[in-house]
Amino acid sequence: MIDTRTNDREQLKWLAAFHLIIAGLWLFSLWIVTNQLRILNAFDEAQSASGPNAFASDTRGNPLAWYVKGLAALISIFVCLNIVSAVLLFKQKLRSFSLAVSGVNCLHAPIGTALGVVTFLVLFRPSVRSLYSENPLHPASAEP
Repeated sequence: MIDTRTNDREQLKWLAAFHLIIAGLWLFSLWIVTNQLRILNAFDEAQSASGPNAFASDTRGNPLAWYVKGLAALISIFVCLNIVSAVLLFKQKLRSFSLAVSGVNCLHAPIGTALGVVTFLVLFRPSVRSLYSENPLHPASAEP
């Protein structure tokens, strides 16, 4: 029979790998969004060069540009959250942070939802909880 702790550690490693894959997918999305922002800025520059309209050359007043910049910032946050969660899953530390990131991942259907639900199922098992209690964030220091 397979040892439960070994099986749990293996599943946590797989979850960490899938969190990194999700972060990679978000990085690809970030690349697409930044290219859209470059195209939007190119259109604004072309429009300002073609005419004397001062409002058209003001990219700060373009609501679409602000939307794309906000979307890029949000995607960057999702990437960072998933990378940190993957590292913490691998080290078996801060279980609550990984649960919170899994809740955020549940909002990103369909792949993020599947990853979030599986992460919830694995992290709520009593055997996995005991693994996390064996690896505290700040181990007790030995007093002399």
